[in-house]
Amino acid sequence: MNYVSFKINIDTESFDYCIDNNIEVFSLMKNTPQRVVLGDAKKYFVVIDCSTAAENWTYNSDGNILLFDVLERELKSDSKFGLIYKDLLERKCSILFYFRERTFINTDNFFSHLNSTLQKLNLNKNQILFSIIEFYYDGLKNNDYQILQIPYYAFNTCWWNSKRVKRLKDFYSLYSDYSKTFLRQKNFICTNNRIRHFRSWVTYTFFENNLFDKGYVSYLANNDDPENKYNFDDFLLDIKHSHGNNSEHIFSDEKNRKLKEFYDLLPIECDTKKNERVTNHESGMAIQGIMLNSYFNIITEASANYTKNPVGNVFITEKTWKPILARQPFILIGQEKHLYALRKMGFKTFEPFIDESYDEELGTKKYDIIEKEIKRLGNMSRNEIDDWYWEMDEILQYNSNNFLSMFRRSVSNVNNFIEGGWSRI
Repeated sequence: MNYVSFKINIDTESFDYCIDNNIEVFSLMKNTPQRVVLGDAKKYFVVIDCSTAAENWTYNSDGNILLFDVLERELKSDSKFGLIYKDLLERKCSILFYFRERTFINTDNFFSHLNSTLQKLNLNKNQILFSIIEFYYDGLKNNDYQILQIPYYAFNTCWWNSKRVKRLKDFYSLYSDYSKTFLRQKNFICTNNRIRHFRSWVTYTFFENNLFDKGYVSYLANNDDPENKYNFDDFLLDIKHSHGNNSEHIFSDEKNRKLKEFYDLLPIECDTKKNERVTNHESGMAIQGIMLNSYFNIITEASANYTKNPVGNVFITEKTWKPILARQPFILIGQEKHLYALRKMGFKTFEPFIDESYDEELGTKKYDIIEKEIKRLGNMSRNEIDDWYWEMDEILQYNSNNFLSMFRRSVSNVNNFIEGGWSRI
């Protein structure tokens, strides 16, 4: 199998030819596709690396989809990308849109615009493939296209290696067996890097309820990363919105004092080294000392919206996969129906040990339930939280096994998907 690669340029709204970008999913293939020079192969994939563009390029509630506007324009241009149009018409190649960020493809408008674009270009539906990283928990609205849903961040956490995921599972299994004889030092863990309104809310909740000493907590806002700066006014605005207040709301003097006291603590560091920027690779590492010495995880996912989920998908990152591997129960601050999606993927969640009614709620109702559970579990004695934890041992073992099964099944799905796409060229 052969491929050439292009990458979305969001500044020029074009596809740039690439010879050095990494298409990670190919590393899972038994028959690894080989990069070739454009024009050298009689049969090939055209991989469009969409890592710099996803949501804005795939979603428009009532207008054109930018991704397909650019596709049509570029194929008809005299750019390097335009050179593949003749081969597409002669069915010598297919296009694989490869996403590393969340998309919004599951809309009638998306598929309608895709159909229209292919008709204008005289291309077949089986010449277009999508590799996406979000999970559509109630299925896709259109089954006419080849769309692969991959657990990208599960692969990334395990370094895209099937042997490594088995080693990680066995490590945590062995640790679990040995750790039954001692008490862990903290009730919970909640680690946060990038600024998000819900991360500000939850870390301030720990502070306000005197729970810092009961957990391993980090929030790296205002560290040395210039892209992670947070001024006090923006912080206040996030807290206002998290409590259901508008931007004009005025806190009491006492509340303002406490908020400023918390803000002045930033960045809150836990296990990171001073003055070192945490890369995506490092934050995705599956073994973390503080996870070994705490009972449950308060996950702040990459996305947690106040509003209903318009397309029925969830974006699951390493922040969820790591505690599943590490056999930790969790409270998940994420999108609507995030836990529902995990159950659809075969995992078990933690009702009645945790009140999970928050999964169906939005906004302040969700936060109220989560805060109540944080205070209840955070204030347990170590003996109480230890007993509570081990009552879930069967669920935690099951989830660990299911993660390994999911990983292997997903690797098989990748191979079948790419091989199938190749056979149709």
